[in-house]
Amino acid sequence: KGGPAPEAWLWRVSAPPEKGELITMTDGYLWFEGLPFPVVGYSYEVLKEACAQFVIKDEDTVLVTYPKSGSHWVIEILCLIHSKGDTKWIQSVPIWERSPWLESNRGSKLLKEREGPRLLASHLPFHLFPTSLFTSKAKVIYIMRNPKDVLVSGYYFWTMTHVSTKPESVEQYFQWFMEGNVAYGSWFEHIRGWMSMRDRENVLLLSYEELQKDPRSTIERICQFLGKKLNPEELDSVLKNSSFQVMKENKMCICGDWKNHLTVAQAEALDKLYQEKMAVTVVFCYLSYPLLSPLPSPPIFSLYPIYCNSFLSLFFFPFPSQPLICNFV
Repeated sequence: KGGPAPEAWLWRVSAPPEKGELITMTDGYLWFEGLPFPVVGYSYEVLKEACAQFVIKDEDTVLVTYPKSGSHWVIEILCLIHSKGDTKWIQSVPIWERSPWLESNRGSKLLKEREGPRLLASHLPFHLFPTSLFTSKAKVIYIMRNPKDVLVSGYYFWTMTHVSTKPESVEQYFQWFMEGNVAYGSWFEHIRGWMSMRDRENVLLLSYEELQKDPRSTIERICQFLGKKLNPEELDSVLKNSSFQVMKENKMCICGDWKNHLTVAQAEALDKLYQEKMAVTVVFCYLSYPLLSPLPSPPIFSLYPIYCNSFLSLFFFPFPSQPLICNFV
């Protein structure tokens, strides 16, 4: 199909495995710059062009997430904010057309043809994102989600689709996720990369959990960040029409649903890996004790400015030898 030499990329669809054979994530994926991408709707040429040549404009709004972290939900919210709560746009235009995916074949074509302010989405990791973003004034919203819920949601999503190798069990997908051998690579590296943008005034960091816990306050923050003013009726319409009930999301959207799918040993293994990978990274985390309760002594962490509600905060882990244990709930 043209493109670079075979050693630079790989597109291989796996044959049915032999009985008892473990399917590896090198099968059924398009590989680009060392990361696996879905084989359907993506190509080496488009990925290369998107990463190296795509121009982010100052007036663009860019939504970035790791897969299964709430991107579709937030796109609906952003579209409703743009239309001041009017549902005509979201009901008449497909979501992939309202907010094209930068790195996909279809999305790349749509974005090239689009004039004026654009809303675009991406799962690309920080190091592969178009460099034009870093000199632009585009508004960037990055959404994070509890990795345990990301893992479970990802398992069911990839099991139901036909764009990559399907995991045979939660146990198998758990191992792939822990190793970073899933679509778009490691969750930990994705978070670490984009967190480096946290101090930029044109970047807003949010979590799936705070959006579900307090949607009104979170949507108000998004409006303020985007410079959009909604009256009370318009804000109520955004809330109503972006609710779980209206969007008909299934139970995979429920925070903490991982408890119904992961074993205690798996949860503990992921907690351990989290502490190892994120020991010196600012992260969103839920604490096992109230925020205002007495802090451990000696102190094992220092607070960054609190952007979120009183329960969800930004923390920094400066002492790898004394990590703060984050219990995701």
